[in-house]
Amino acid sequence: TPSAQMLNALIGAYANMGNPEAAAKATAILERMEYLKEFGKSLRPTVHSYSIAISAWAKCESATAAANAENILNRLFAGYDELLLSGEESKYVEQLKPNNIVFN
Repeated sequence: TPSAQMLNALIGAYANMGNPEAAAKATAILERMEYLKEFGKSLRPTVHSYSIAISAWAKCESATAAANAENILNRLFAGYDELLLSGEESKYVEQLKPNNIVFN
């Protein structure tokens, strides 16, 4: 069974490739993690997952890179806000809390 750390490493590998196709694959992995989270699976994206996926778009030369990175950032904010409003799982709240790394 893959772990969040394993998938973050895979997202990071795609991010280091520095091209739009790899950034799209990194985003797809993040989306899969978000999908699994919705069904109560223990595999959940963290702020690190989102940060790496944003970096994947930042490293590639694409006309849509900024929009894709912003979309990922907005999904992070929405997920964090939703979690805060639900009042559940304080440990995961800390793992998803946006930090200064995400903005660098």
